[in-house]
Amino acid sequence: MAEDADVLRQVWHSYLPIAFRLAANEVTSLQEPDPYYVWHSYLPIAFRLAANEVTSLQEPDPYYAMVSRMTYFPLVLEKVVKHLSRFCAQNAAQNNDLWLDFEGTPLKWHYPVGVLYDLLGADSCLPWTLSVHFEGFPEDALVRCSSRAAIEAHLMSGLKEADALRNRSQVMSSLQRRDHNQLWLGLSNDRFDQFWAVNR
Repeated sequence: MAEDADVLRQVWHSYLPIAFRLAANEVTSLQEPDPYYVWHSYLPIAFRLAANEVTSLQEPDPYYAMVSRMTYFPLVLEKVVKHLSRFCAQNAAQNNDLWLDFEGTPLKWHYPVGVLYDLLGADSCLPWTLSVHFEGFPEDALVRCSSRAAIEAHLMSGLKEADALRNRSQVMSSLQRRDHNQLWLGLSNDRFDQFWAVNR
C-alpha cells in the first residue's frame, strides 16, 4: 500500500489514474513489460463498510488507498479495519470474519489484487469500490485467511508450482530459507528491489 502521505500528495496535485490501451488490431509487439513498472502499478480503491453492517447513525466515509496490483488484500487491510470497525457491531469487528466483495461477488484473498481487478472490476470506473464485511462470511465461496503465515505459505506454494511447470523445480529447490524470506518480505513490504534480487 502506498504511504498515506503519497496518497494525499496525489490527491492534492489532482492526479488522476488513467489507463491507455491499444486497440487489439494495433498491437504489433509481444514484448514483455519491464517488471519494475509492473510492480509499481497501483489501483485506487475505496473500501466501504457494507450498508447492512453499519451500526452508527451516519454511514462512515470510505477508506481510500492506493494498493499495489502485486499484493494480496489481507496484507493491506489493517488500516481499513481500523477505520471501519468503529462503525459496526463491536463483536463483529473482533471475530475475524473479514471479507470483501465487489458488486456482490466475494473476492478471493489468495488472488493478487491486480488479478482480481482485471477479472472483475476492469470495466468499472475508478476508484474501484469494494464492500468490507465483518459478518456473514460466505463459507461456500471463500477460504478463510487465518494469518499472514497462510498468505506466505500460499505464495511459496504458487511459486513452487510455477517453477515446476517452467523450470522443472530447479530454481525453487536451489533457494535457501533466507531467499524464501527475502521474497516474502519484498512482497509483503512492497519492496521491488528486495523481491527482484531473488526472483530474477
